[in-house]
Amino acid sequence: MNCLMCDSPTNDGVQCSVCKHHLCFSCGGISEAGYRKLGSDRRASWKCPQCKLTPTAATSPKKPTTPTTDPASIELVLTELRDMKRQIANLCTVVDEFKELKKEISELKASCEYSSAKLDDYDEKFSSMDRRIGEISSLQDIVTSIQNTTTGRKANVEKMEQWTRLSNVEIRGVPLKKIENLFTIAENIGKSTGYQILRSQINYISRVPTYSKNKNIIISFINRYVKEEFIAAAPAFKELKASDIGFSNDTPRIFVNDHLTPTSKILLSKAKQKANDLGYCYKWVKYGKIHIRKNDTSPVVIISKDSDLSKII
Repeated sequence: MNCLMCDSPTNDGVQCSVCKHHLCFSCGGISEAGYRKLGSDRRASWKCPQCKLTPTAATSPKKPTTPTTDPASIELVLTELRDMKRQIANLCTVVDEFKELKKEISELKASCEYSSAKLDDYDEKFSSMDRRIGEISSLQDIVTSIQNTTTGRKANVEKMEQWTRLSNVEIRGVPLKKIENLFTIAENIGKSTGYQILRSQINYISRVPTYSKNKNIIISFINRYVKEEFIAAAPAFKELKASDIGFSNDTPRIFVNDHLTPTSKILLSKAKQKANDLGYCYKWVKYGKIHIRKNDTSPVVIISKDSDLSKII
């Protein structure tokens, strides 16, 4: 059904007890809650705003009548009294509706005031949070800047540390003895690899702690060119063993490599693993830098930091 006033479809609403038309709650001038609280009797006698203003045959004022002694005049007076009683009853209904509406307005006002106080409280909290977020954002920028500076300085320190090792070689696999002459061991390795090492070319030589049973030997040459020549000669003798440099009945293999920093060693391990997985043929270290090459015709890729691993494709 459609509302008489706005012609909008409505499945619920009010029905005038006089004209019998249906209206929506908005056009009927009453809230749904107020209408529900009227009770069945008062809802049955409810009138639409138009019928309340338009007198009906039953409720319209009667024209003054000339007093008469006709017995019918008594009946007329009683009829008018009944009409007035009905009008008073309708007035009571309007008064009740007004009281109900006033109560709803008071409740709505209280609710609005409570909501307003809550909104003010939330607004204050949001403002405080916004200020804190701004402070955190500023602190985050500072932390990011410090991290970038620290990362840059760490990279510079790593570079400097590796640069100080450019003239060094690390020899792994030489058995450890209580009494040993490291210069003699270095000379014997040189003889076995075809590169003569003179004591005058060695700046210092010593063993360093490692996780393995035998401590590695570090040889620091007087310049990196001697070191590079020695490194280049060592791989030519691929099966260098302890027995080749004067140890009896010792068959461990001996490896001669660049003296890398711990960070560079970890990076080298990652690069080798990825290169092996992708079928790269060549992996080597020169001048303290990691070099990767897929095949004889491929370009050489230099790995200096973790982000360079993405170049291995």
